[in-house]
Amino acid sequence: MTIATTTQRVAYTGTGTETVLSVSFKFYATSDLVVTKRTTATGAETTLTLGTHYTVQGGDGAVGSVTVVNGSVDFPLNTVTWTILRTSPQTQTLNLAQNDAFPAESAEQAHDKLVLQVQDLQEQVNRCIKFPVTDVITLDPELTHSVGRGVTGALLGFSSTGIPTINQASTLTPTTVSTTAFTQTILDDASAVAVRATMLMDGLTSTASAASIAVVSTDVALTITGVTAITNITGSVAGQRLDLHWAASATFNVTDAATGAGQIHLNNNTSLVSHVAGDVLSLLSDGTDWYERVRSPVAAAAANSVVNENTAVCNKDTLVINTQR
Repeated sequence: MTIATTTQRVAYTGTGTETVLSVSFKFYATSDLVVTKRTTATGAETTLTLGTHYTVQGGDGAVGSVTVVNGSVDFPLNTVTWTILRTSPQTQTLNLAQNDAFPAESAEQAHDKLVLQVQDLQEQVNRCIKFPVTDVITLDPELTHSVGRGVTGALLGFSSTGIPTINQASTLTPTTVSTTAFTQTILDDASAVAVRATMLMDGLTSTASAASIAVVSTDVALTITGVTAITNITGSVAGQRLDLHWAASATFNVTDAATGAGQIHLNNNTSLVSHVAGDVLSLLSDGTDWYERVRSPVAAAAANSVVNENTAVCNKDTLVINTQR
Protein backbone atom coordinates (compact mmCIF):
# COMPACT_ATOMS: atom_id res chain seq x y z
CA MET A 1 0.00 0.00 0.00
CA THR A 2 1.13 3.56 -0.68
CA ILE A 3 0.15 6.81 1.03
CA ALA A 4 -0.69 9.18 -1.81
CA THR A 5 -2.53 11.91 0.11
CA THR A 6 -1.73 14.10 3.11
CA THR A 7 -5.36 14.46 4.20
CA GLN A 8 -6.07 13.36 7.78
CA ARG A 9 -9.22 15.27 8.71
CA VAL A 10 -12.67 16.00 7.34
CA ALA A 11 -15.63 18.04 8.66
CA TYR A 12 -19.39 17.75 8.15
CA THR A 13 -22.33 20.04 9.04
CA GLY A 14 -25.25 18.50 10.94
CA THR A 15 -28.12 16.97 8.97
CA GLY A 16 -30.43 15.91 11.80
CA THR A 17 -30.34 12.28 10.60
CA GLU A 18 -28.28 9.13 11.18
CA THR A 19 -25.93 10.14 8.37
CA VAL A 20 -23.03 8.05 7.06
CA LEU A 21 -19.99 10.36 6.90
CA SER A 22 -17.28 9.39 4.45
CA VAL A 23 -13.69 9.12 5.71
CA SER A 24 -11.60 9.64 2.59
CA PHE A 25 -8.21 9.02 4.19
CA LYS A 26 -6.67 5.70 5.25
CA PHE A 27 -6.63 4.53 8.87
CA TYR A 28 -6.12 1.24 10.65
CA ALA A 29 -8.08 0.90 13.90
CA THR A 30 -11.46 2.42 14.77
CA SER A 31 -9.75 4.08 17.72
CA ASP A 32 -7.47 5.95 15.31
CA LEU A 33 -10.36 8.32 14.58
CA VAL A 34 -11.31 11.12 16.99
CA VAL A 35 -14.68 12.79 16.36
CA THR A 36 -15.28 16.27 17.82
CA LYS A 37 -18.64 18.08 17.81
CA ARG A 38 -18.56 21.88 17.60
CA THR A 39 -21.65 23.97 18.35
CA THR A 40 -21.81 26.60 15.62
CA ALA A 41 -23.36 29.37 17.72
CA THR A 42 -20.95 29.18 20.67
CA GLY A 43 -17.87 27.38 19.36
CA ALA A 44 -18.09 24.90 22.27
CA GLU A 45 -16.42 21.56 21.48
CA THR A 46 -17.22 18.06 22.74
CA THR A 47 -15.19 14.92 22.05
CA LEU A 48 -17.67 12.22 21.08
CA THR A 49 -17.56 8.59 22.20
CA LEU A 50 -17.14 5.65 19.84
CA GLY A 51 -20.14 3.33 20.11
CA THR A 52 -22.29 5.91 21.93
CA HIS A 53 -22.37 8.76 19.44
CA TYR A 54 -20.95 7.11 16.33
CA THR A 55 -19.71 3.87 14.83
CA VAL A 56 -16.79 3.31 12.46
CA GLN A 57 -16.64 1.19 9.34
CA GLY A 58 -13.60 0.35 7.19
CA GLY A 59 -10.03 1.07 8.10
CA ASP A 60 -7.32 -1.60 8.40
CA GLY A 61 -5.19 0.37 5.97
CA ALA A 62 -8.13 1.54 3.86
CA VAL A 63 -10.64 4.38 3.82
CA GLY A 64 -13.96 4.06 5.64
CA SER A 65 -16.88 5.92 7.17
CA VAL A 66 -18.39 7.19 10.42
CA THR A 67 -22.11 6.67 11.08
CA VAL A 68 -24.06 9.00 13.37
CA VAL A 69 -25.96 7.04 16.05
CA ASN A 70 -28.59 9.67 16.95
CA GLY A 71 -28.78 12.44 14.38
CA SER A 72 -31.55 14.49 15.96
CA VAL A 73 -29.66 14.74 19.27
CA ASP A 74 -25.96 14.75 18.35
CA PHE A 75 -26.01 15.91 14.71
CA PRO A 76 -28.87 18.47 14.54
CA LEU A 77 -29.49 20.26 11.26
CA ASN A 78 -27.07 23.13 10.53
CA THR A 79 -26.29 23.85 14.20
CA VAL A 80 -23.22 21.66 14.76
CA THR A 81 -20.15 20.47 12.89
CA TRP A 82 -18.46 17.11 13.30
CA THR A 83 -14.72 17.02 12.63
CA ILE A 84 -13.21 13.58 12.07
CA LEU A 85 -9.46 13.55 12.77
CA ARG A 86 -7.01 10.69 12.49
CA THR A 87 -4.66 10.34 15.47
CA SER A 88 -2.50 7.30 14.80
CA PRO A 89 -0.90 5.66 17.86
CA GLN A 90 2.78 6.49 18.06
CA THR A 91 3.91 2.91 18.40
CA GLN A 92 5.72 0.38 16.19
CA THR A 93 4.57 -3.24 16.52
CA LEU A 94 6.53 -4.97 13.74
CA ASN A 95 9.11 -7.41 15.08
CA LEU A 96 11.51 -8.89 12.51
CA ALA A 97 13.02 -12.25 13.52
CA GLN A 98 16.60 -12.94 12.52
CA ASN A 99 17.05 -15.32 9.56
CA ASP A 100 13.30 -15.41 8.82
CA ALA A 101 12.03 -14.70 5.32
CA PHE A 102 11.59 -10.96 4.77
CA PRO A 103 7.90 -10.10 5.41
CA ALA A 104 7.49 -7.51 2.65
CA GLU A 105 3.80 -6.80 3.31
CA SER A 106 4.31 -6.33 7.04
CA ALA A 107 7.31 -4.10 6.46
CA GLU A 108 5.37 -1.94 4.01
CA GLN A 109 2.51 -1.63 6.48
CA ALA A 110 4.92 -0.52 9.20
CA HIS A 111 6.37 2.11 6.87
CA ASP A 112 2.84 3.27 5.98
CA LYS A 113 1.97 3.66 9.66
CA LEU A 114 5.09 5.79 10.17
CA VAL A 115 3.98 8.07 7.35
CA LEU A 116 0.50 8.36 8.89
CA GLN A 117 2.09 9.27 12.23
CA VAL A 118 4.16 11.99 10.56
CA GLN A 119 1.06 13.38 8.84
CA ASP A 120 -0.91 13.39 12.08
CA LEU A 121 1.88 15.24 13.89
CA GLN A 122 2.14 17.72 11.03
CA GLU A 123 -1.58 18.44 11.37
CA GLN A 124 -0.98 19.42 15.00
CA VAL A 125 2.06 21.52 14.09
CA ASN A 126 -0.04 23.39 11.51
CA ARG A 127 -2.34 24.54 14.31
CA CYS A 128 0.49 25.80 16.52
CA ILE A 129 1.81 29.33 16.96
CA LYS A 130 5.15 29.46 15.14
CA PHE A 131 7.96 31.96 14.67
CA PRO A 132 8.58 33.20 11.09
CA VAL A 133 11.36 31.38 9.27
CA THR A 134 13.34 34.64 9.04
CA ASP A 135 13.48 35.14 12.83
CA VAL A 136 16.85 34.56 14.48
CA ILE A 137 17.38 30.98 15.56
CA THR A 138 18.38 32.07 19.08
CA LEU A 139 14.78 32.97 20.00
CA ASP A 140 13.75 30.91 23.01
CA PRO A 141 9.99 30.19 23.06
CA GLU A 142 10.11 28.44 26.43
CA LEU A 143 7.73 29.98 28.98
CA THR A 144 8.29 30.25 32.69
CA HIS A 145 7.27 27.34 34.94
CA SER A 146 3.63 26.59 35.81
CA VAL A 147 3.93 28.28 39.23
CA GLY A 148 4.87 31.55 37.58
CA ARG A 149 2.17 31.21 34.94
CA GLY A 150 -0.52 30.10 37.36
CA VAL A 151 -0.84 33.41 39.19
CA THR A 152 -4.10 35.32 38.86
CA GLY A 153 -3.53 38.28 36.58
CA ALA A 154 -0.62 36.72 34.67
CA LEU A 155 -0.49 37.90 31.06
CA LEU A 156 1.33 36.41 28.10
CA GLY A 157 3.34 39.03 26.25
CA PHE A 158 6.55 39.59 24.34
CA SER A 159 9.82 41.30 25.22
CA SER A 160 11.43 44.01 23.10
CA THR A 161 13.36 41.27 21.28
CA GLY A 162 10.23 39.21 20.54
CA ILE A 163 10.68 36.55 23.21
CA PRO A 164 7.47 35.33 24.93
CA THR A 165 7.25 36.50 28.54
CA ILE A 166 4.83 36.23 31.45
CA ASN A 167 3.91 39.53 33.12
CA GLN A 168 1.78 40.32 36.14
CA ALA A 169 -1.03 42.77 35.40
CA SER A 170 -0.19 44.59 38.64
CA THR A 171 3.26 45.48 37.30
CA LEU A 172 1.92 47.23 34.19
CA THR A 173 1.84 51.02 34.43
CA PRO A 174 -0.57 53.42 32.67
CA THR A 175 2.36 54.85 30.73
CA THR A 176 2.48 51.67 28.67
CA VAL A 177 -0.90 52.47 27.13
CA SER A 178 -1.43 55.52 24.94
CA THR A 179 -4.78 57.31 25.11
CA THR A 180 -6.13 60.63 23.98
CA ALA A 181 -6.73 63.46 26.42
CA PHE A 182 -10.49 63.03 25.99
CA THR A 183 -10.31 59.29 26.72
CA GLN A 184 -8.44 60.04 29.93
CA THR A 185 -11.30 62.28 31.12
CA ILE A 186 -13.55 59.20 30.86
CA LEU A 187 -11.11 56.69 32.37
CA ASP A 188 -10.71 58.75 35.54
CA ASP A 189 -14.47 58.87 36.17
CA ALA A 190 -15.45 56.85 39.23
CA SER A 191 -18.95 55.84 38.15
CA ALA A 192 -21.27 55.40 35.19
CA VAL A 193 -23.07 58.58 36.21
CA ALA A 194 -19.80 60.49 36.02
CA VAL A 195 -19.04 59.03 32.58
CA ARG A 196 -22.44 60.09 31.27
CA ALA A 197 -21.88 63.59 32.60
CA THR A 198 -18.43 63.77 30.97
CA MET A 199 -19.93 62.72 27.64
CA LEU A 200 -22.77 65.24 28.02
CA MET A 201 -25.33 62.46 27.88
CA ASP A 202 -27.40 63.44 30.86
CA GLY A 203 -27.25 67.03 31.97
CA LEU A 204 -30.10 69.30 30.92
CA THR A 205 -29.10 72.87 31.78
CA SER A 206 -32.11 74.82 33.05
CA THR A 207 -32.46 78.01 30.99
CA ALA A 208 -35.10 80.73 31.26
CA SER A 209 -36.73 81.60 27.97
CA ALA A 210 -35.57 84.92 26.53
CA ALA A 211 -35.58 86.73 23.23
CA SER A 212 -31.93 85.77 22.79
CA ILE A 213 -30.37 82.77 24.49
CA ALA A 214 -26.58 82.40 24.60
CA VAL A 215 -25.05 78.93 24.42
CA VAL A 216 -21.52 77.52 24.37
CA SER A 217 -20.08 74.89 22.04
CA THR A 218 -20.47 72.10 24.64
CA ASP A 219 -24.18 72.67 25.22
CA VAL A 220 -26.28 69.79 23.85
CA ALA A 221 -29.57 70.15 25.72
CA LEU A 222 -31.43 72.93 27.56
CA THR A 223 -34.52 72.75 29.74
CA ILE A 224 -36.58 75.83 28.87
CA THR A 225 -38.54 77.58 31.62
CA GLY A 226 -40.62 80.75 31.42
CA VAL A 227 -42.89 82.14 28.67
CA THR A 228 -40.76 84.72 26.81
CA ALA A 229 -40.66 84.27 23.04
CA ILE A 230 -37.30 82.93 21.77
CA THR A 231 -36.08 84.59 18.59
CA ASN A 232 -32.32 83.94 18.53
CA ILE A 233 -29.75 81.50 19.95
CA THR A 234 -26.18 82.78 19.83
CA GLY A 235 -22.71 81.36 20.50
CA SER A 236 -22.93 78.14 18.48
CA VAL A 237 -20.32 76.37 16.37
CA ALA A 238 -20.90 74.73 12.99
CA GLY A 239 -22.31 71.22 13.36
CA GLN A 240 -23.49 71.73 16.94
CA ARG A 241 -26.74 70.03 17.84
CA LEU A 242 -29.02 71.44 20.53
CA ASP A 243 -32.21 70.03 22.04
CA LEU A 244 -34.68 72.39 23.71
CA HIS A 245 -36.77 70.57 26.35
CA TRP A 246 -39.88 72.25 27.78
CA ALA A 247 -40.20 71.88 31.55
CA ALA A 248 -43.92 72.77 31.63
CA SER A 249 -46.84 73.58 29.36
CA ALA A 250 -46.63 77.11 27.99
CA THR A 251 -47.86 79.30 25.17
CA PHE A 252 -45.13 81.41 23.55
CA ASN A 253 -43.26 81.52 20.28
CA VAL A 254 -40.04 80.09 19.06
CA THR A 255 -39.89 82.63 16.27
CA ASP A 256 -38.94 81.52 12.78
CA ALA A 257 -36.19 83.45 10.96
CA ALA A 258 -36.04 86.58 13.11
CA THR A 259 -33.41 89.22 12.44
CA GLY A 260 -29.83 89.21 13.74
CA ALA A 261 -27.33 86.49 14.56
CA GLY A 262 -28.52 83.08 15.68
CA GLN A 263 -31.79 83.03 13.77
CA ILE A 264 -33.94 79.90 14.17
CA HIS A 265 -35.22 78.48 10.89
CA LEU A 266 -38.20 76.19 11.49
CA ASN A 267 -40.08 73.72 9.32
CA ASN A 268 -42.31 75.43 6.75
CA ASN A 269 -41.02 78.81 7.95
CA THR A 270 -43.69 78.82 10.68
CA SER A 271 -43.11 79.92 14.27
CA LEU A 272 -43.63 77.28 16.93
CA VAL A 273 -46.26 77.85 19.63
CA SER A 274 -48.16 75.98 22.38
CA HIS A 275 -45.67 73.74 24.18
CA VAL A 276 -46.49 70.76 26.42
CA ALA A 277 -44.24 69.60 29.25
CA GLY A 278 -41.74 67.14 27.82
CA ASP A 279 -41.82 68.53 24.27
CA VAL A 280 -38.48 68.68 22.47
CA LEU A 281 -37.25 70.83 19.59
CA SER A 282 -33.95 69.63 18.08
CA LEU A 283 -31.79 72.11 16.18
CA LEU A 284 -28.61 72.03 14.11
CA SER A 285 -26.25 75.00 13.73
CA ASP A 286 -24.29 76.05 10.64
CA GLY A 287 -22.11 78.24 12.83
CA THR A 288 -24.38 81.27 12.49
CA ASP A 289 -28.03 80.24 12.40
CA TRP A 290 -30.01 77.24 13.64
CA TYR A 291 -32.14 74.86 11.58
CA GLU A 292 -34.84 72.52 12.82
CA ARG A 293 -33.96 68.82 12.72
CA VAL A 294 -36.89 67.16 14.51
CA ARG A 295 -39.56 68.10 17.04
CA SER A 296 -41.97 66.23 19.28
CA PRO A 297 -44.76 68.64 20.34
CA VAL A 298 -48.05 66.94 19.47
CA ALA A 299 -50.36 69.90 18.82
CA ALA A 300 -47.73 72.19 17.38
CA ALA A 301 -46.39 69.60 14.99
CA ALA A 302 -49.75 69.01 13.38
CA ALA A 303 -50.45 72.74 13.16
CA ASN A 304 -47.09 73.80 11.77
CA SER A 305 -46.28 70.98 9.36
CA VAL A 306 -47.31 70.03 5.86
CA VAL A 307 -46.69 66.55 4.46
CA ASN A 308 -44.68 66.85 1.24
CA GLU A 309 -41.44 65.60 -0.23
CA ASN A 310 -39.43 67.77 2.18
CA THR A 311 -41.31 67.21 5.46
CA ALA A 312 -42.66 64.03 7.06
CA VAL A 313 -45.03 63.95 10.05
CA CYS A 314 -45.26 60.77 12.16
CA ASN A 315 -48.29 60.81 14.50
CA LYS A 316 -47.11 58.39 17.17
CA ASP A 317 -45.68 60.70 19.82
CA THR A 318 -45.59 63.02 16.80
CA LEU A 319 -42.17 63.43 15.19
CA VAL A 320 -41.60 65.98 12.44
CA ILE A 321 -38.54 65.56 10.21
CA ASN A 322 -37.41 68.26 7.79
CA THR A 323 -35.21 66.51 5.24
CA GLN A 324 -34.52 69.70 3.30
CA ARG A 325 -32.57 71.26 6.13
